[in-house]
Formats: sequence, structure tokens, C-alpha cells
Amino acid sequence: MTTAGSARPAEGATLPWRNRIVTKAVILMLTISLIPLLFVGSATVYFVGKDAEHKAKNKLLATVTEITDQIDDYFTGISEDMEFIAMHIDREELRSKMNRRLLSEFTSSHLDIYTVWVVDNEGRNTVLFSRSEMLVSERTDTPAYDRISGQEGAGVVWHATEQDAFGEHFAVASIPIRYPWQTRSEGFMFFKIQMESLQQAIRLFESEGAEYAYVVNDAGHLIAHTDRSQVLAGADMSHHPEVKLMLEYGSDDPGPHIYIHEEPGTEGFIASYKKLAPLNWGVVVEKSRKDVYRIRKQLIWLTAGGFILVIVFVIPLAVVFSYRLTKPIGRLMKTATELSAGNQNVRAEIGVRNEIGVFAETFNMMVDIQQKTSDELTQEKERLLVTLRSIGDAVIATDTDGKILLLNRVAEELTGWENEHAVGQPLQDVFNIINEYTREQCLNPVEKVLESGIVVGLANHTALISRDGSEKSIADSGAPIRDKDGNIIGVVLVFRDITEERLAEEKIIKSLKEKEVLLKEVHHRVKNNMAIIASLLKLQAGYVEDDKYLTMFKECQGRITSMALVHEKLYQTEDFAQIDLNEYILSLVQSIRNTFGSSREYYINTEIDAIFLDIDILIPCGLIINEILTNSFKHAFNGEKSAEINITMKRLENKDIVLTISDNGKGLPDDFDIKGSTGLGFQLINGLTKQIGGTMEVNSGQGAEFKLVFPDKLEYTRHNPDG
Repeated sequence: MTTAGSARPAEGATLPWRNRIVTKAVILMLTISLIPLLFVGSATVYFVGKDAEHKAKNKLLATVTEITDQIDDYFTGISEDMEFIAMHIDREELRSKMNRRLLSEFTSSHLDIYTVWVVDNEGRNTVLFSRSEMLVSERTDTPAYDRISGQEGAGVVWHATEQDAFGEHFAVASIPIRYPWQTRSEGFMFFKIQMESLQQAIRLFESEGAEYAYVVNDAGHLIAHTDRSQVLAGADMSHHPEVKLMLEYGSDDPGPHIYIHEEPGTEGFIASYKKLAPLNWGVVVEKSRKDVYRIRKQLIWLTAGGFILVIVFVIPLAVVFSYRLTKPIGRLMKTATELSAGNQNVRAEIGVRNEIGVFAETFNMMVDIQQKTSDELTQEKERLLVTLRSIGDAVIATDTDGKILLLNRVAEELTGWENEHAVGQPLQDVFNIINEYTREQCLNPVEKVLESGIVVGLANHTALISRDGSEKSIADSGAPIRDKDGNIIGVVLVFRDITEERLAEEKIIKSLKEKEVLLKEVHHRVKNNMAIIASLLKLQAGYVEDDKYLTMFKECQGRITSMALVHEKLYQTEDFAQIDLNEYILSLVQSIRNTFGSSREYYINTEIDAIFLDIDILIPCGLIINEILTNSFKHAFNGEKSAEINITMKRLENKDIVLTISDNGKGLPDDFDIKGSTGLGFQLINGLTKQIGGTMEVNSGQGAEFKLVFPDKLEYTRHNPDG
């Protein structure tokens, strides 16, 4: 029998160099140092390069899209202004003074409109307003007239660009002079538009990560460029590959697209391009690839330097470290071998007083303690097994490496694994959990517990895939197993089958979503029906010549619009119970201004707290606001005095709401009594104020002031209509 202190150092001098710890330590340390460095360096270079290129592409795509959208908005606005002026021109006499005054005002307010002229159906010029041109012939000589003389549509038509002697580009557009319901036009209006706004839009993006950007027409010629000299030189860009591709794309695929130039001897550049559909023009933004890949070259040199440093420092360290470990480790290995063979009396030889010597001493103490606690651990294990197997939920216990130690009966049923087959298996093989919707593998709960050190739960919508392939929805939690010193020695998972609960929950959610969609549709249809009624009133008002009846039509239209706005806000909001009063009042004020506003400039000042009201209060409140503002627009102001209307809404400490509407108009008569007024508007105000349980106070001094106080909730009893 071997006794304590009888172990002898193993003879290792005869081992070949490839089997020695020194050699293996050097190889191991170089491997664990260089391979990760190589992997991380290569991956970093690759992904950083890809990321830089991806970001550059996205930046160019975003830039070209933003430029295109800005130009589209510009031409859309110009087109709407053209349609407006065409609708208001005198069709009976094209040469009339009214037409000349109208075109003069239009050109003076639109600095981009270089020339506007009117041509009759015979091709004769009638009226022209220009910053430098003049009528030189009776008949029009623009080629665009021949293309649109048989035009059937009533909208704006854009033609090819023109260039003057100074290299400046102009866009030419035309629109027939007729009402939308007419089939024959009385003539045509032509517009010549400067490209200075396009040049300004391009220059705004010089600092947006692109080297340069430009706009080409349908022939590939420059009409705007960050370098204005290119435009004045009349550069032809049609030979550029990205311009060729852009001009070949149809209107069904306007882009944006990316094109990468691969030029021999250079890194080339990246270009993004997108078409301007209405004009058949295109926008191109380009950036050099040299700037994109500069960081990748820096990373390559940094990785190479890391390789050299690792080789220089790791090899000496490995040799010294392994030599100091060789002899003491050999003695410890021999003692451990005998202990594993069942010789519990052997002890490690303590040869040196360093960490290994301390370890050998601790090793000997551990053997002594092991014999003493062996029986206690056996008994504790038996008690633990009995407790875990009696729990009604499924239980899985693992060690800190994620290897299974125990499954109770319920866990065996849910996973399909028997305890004796599952012990020692990785947790992922037995406890296979996925997300029910994405079908992706869930994070290992053992890793989450070990990382946080606290009780954690599974994410929602977790499913357990049993060994036979069946799937069950589960809810679980994981907790760390700690020893008496608080150290984590394992993890216990407790979970249960919630498949039936999940099905019931999904059924309820589906029902709620269906009701939400139905409620949105109801508000949408009510809003649309009211909008139709308001539109019909507006159309009918166009045929009313009596101002009295015309005002009645407008007032009815305003009342319907105020109610329709409520349903529109309910359709747009996520909360059907309440509506943001600030947003509603601003929309209502704008609607009333559009209906009753004239050439006078009105100043509307609002100060509204963040208040949300139920629909039962909001509709009457909106009608009251509509009536008061309509009265101010109609009667409060005259003369040259500026018109100012103030709207405030505050919440009092008792939760009542105070709405105050005042103006700086001529005020109300001294004997005015709102309760005794016979006007329909004030009768509506009285009735609606009573309906919402409020009080109305009217003051008149420097203008009129209406102060309404009402509760934020209605308290009423629903009565049986039959009783």
C-alpha cells in the first residue's frame, strides 16, 4: 500500500520533444493566441469593409431619394400653381386686362417662372410676361405647341428642356385653358421655368457624404450639378454607365438603384441614381470607394502587427511557465491517479512552497474532508431526489456547464426523455425550446441564470419540442443553485404546460382585434358620410346667389365638418375612448378659416392644455366652438383693424374644463343676452351648453369674450326609450 509521502517524481527526460509539456504549451499558447487573432482580424476586416460599403450605399440611396423627393415636391407645387392660374383665367377674351393683371401677379410672386405666355387655338400668341423675352411674332414658335395642340387631358404637360446662349437650362410646361368638364380648350398656357431651384437643392447635399450630385434630362445632358461650371459647359453625361441604365429604366421602376464602377488601376466609385417620373429626368449621387475602404487597410496592418507581437512574447512565456509547472504537476498527477484507483490513504507530496505547494496541501485536506462528508452528501442527495420528484411542475436540474443532473416525473412526460437517459446530456438536447412565432431557437436559460445570478423567466411565446417532435407551449423560470457560501453550483428549471391557456389567450386577442377593426371602420364610414354631406352643401352653395342663404349653407357645412372631425380623429387614434383636444381644435379652426376667411389676415392664438375628452362631450364642444368662431369671422371685424382671435382651454383643480374664446372685434351690443337670443347659432350654443352640464358667460368690451365651464365627464342615466 502506498502511504503519504511515498510518491516519486515521474521521469520525463526520455520523452520526445513533441510530447513534452513545454512544446505543447508553446504550440497551445500560439494556437489560442494566433488563431483567434487571425479569425477576429479577418472577420473584422471583412465585416468592417462590408459595413462601410453598406453604410455608404444606404447613405447614397437616402441622399438621392431625398434630393428626388425635394425636386418632386418642387415640381408638384409648380404644377398645382399652374393649374390654379389656368382655372382662373378669362376664357372669353384671352387678351383681356384681367388676364394680363393675373399673369403679371403670378410671375411676380413666382421667381422661378421665367416666362408665361398664352396661345389661342389658332397658334397665335396673345399674352406674354417674361423677365427678358418679348413677343416677336404673332404665331407661337415653340415646338411644344405642335405636341399638345390635340391634348385631351386637363393637366400640366412637361416638355423637353431648353438652353439659352449663356448655358442656362429651362423647363417648358403647358396646360390647356378649359374647365375640367369641357372637351375643347380655349387655348394653352406655356411656362418657362428656371432651374436655379434645382441647382440650390443639389448644393444643399454637398456635405451629405457624397462627392458630387447632378441632375440630367431625358437626353442625358446636365441641367444641375454641385459644380455649376459643368452645367454652364453643357456637359453630356449620357455616356456614363449609371446614366445609361437610368435612362433605360421605365417609369415602373424609378429606383433608387446602386451602380459600382470597377475602373482598372483605381478603386472606382459607388453611384446611386433615381428617376424623376413626371419629367423623365434623373438624379445621380457618387462617392469614391477609396474613402469607403480606408479603414479596412488600417485594420489589415494592425492585425499583422498583432501577429508579430504575439509570436515575440508568447514563445518565451510558454517555455518558462511550462518548465516551472512540469515537476510539481507530475507529482500531483501521480497522487490523483492513485486516488482515482480507490486508494483513499495516499497524499500528495508537498515539495515547494508556492501555489502548487499550496494546492498540494489543499488537495490533501480535500481528501480528508471528502471521506467525512461522503455519507452526508449521499443522504442529502436522496432527500433532494424525493423532493424534486414529488413536485407537480416539471423540474430539470443542471450543473454550471449546462449538463443535466436530474429530471422529475413531469419533466420526463413533457420532454419525452427518461431521467437515466437524460443525465449528462447538454440541456439544449433535452430542453429544446423555440419561439412559437419566429421558430428561432431560444437562448439557453442556464446561461441566462449563470450570467444574471438571479431567478429569470422564459420569454413570451416559448414552445418546447418534445423528443417525439410534439410541441407544447410552456412557461418556466430558472433559478441558481447555491452552496452554503452563496456560490452557484448549478441551475434548476421549473416549467409547466400552458398550451390550453395560450390557445384561450390567442382566441381572446383575435376577438379584440376584430372588434377594434370593426370600430375603426364604423368611425371611418361616419366620417366619410359626413364629409359627403359637407361636400354636397358646398357644391349646392355654389349655385346660391343670395348672401343670406349662402351663409346658411356655410354654417351648416361648418357644423357637419366639426362633427366629422371627431370621427376622423377617432379613426386615426389608437385610443377610442378619448381624443386629443388640442389637435382637434387646431383642425377645426383651420376648417372654419378656410370656409369663412377672406382676404383679411387673421391671427389665431391658441393655448390649450393636454386634455382628452370623450366623444359625448367633444361633439357638443366642437359645435359650440364652431358657432362662436363662425360668428367672429362673420360679424366681429370691419374696417382696417387687424383680426385677432384667442382660444384657451385649461383644466381647473376640480377637474372642470374652462374654454375661453375672445376676439378684438367690435364686440356685442350692450343689451345682448345669449339666453334670450333668437338666432339659431346662439340657441345651439345654449342647448349644447346645457347638454354637457356647463355654464356660459359672455363679456363684451374690447371685443367679445365667451367663457364656457363644463365637467370633463358626463354623468347621466340611460333611459328606456319605451318607458
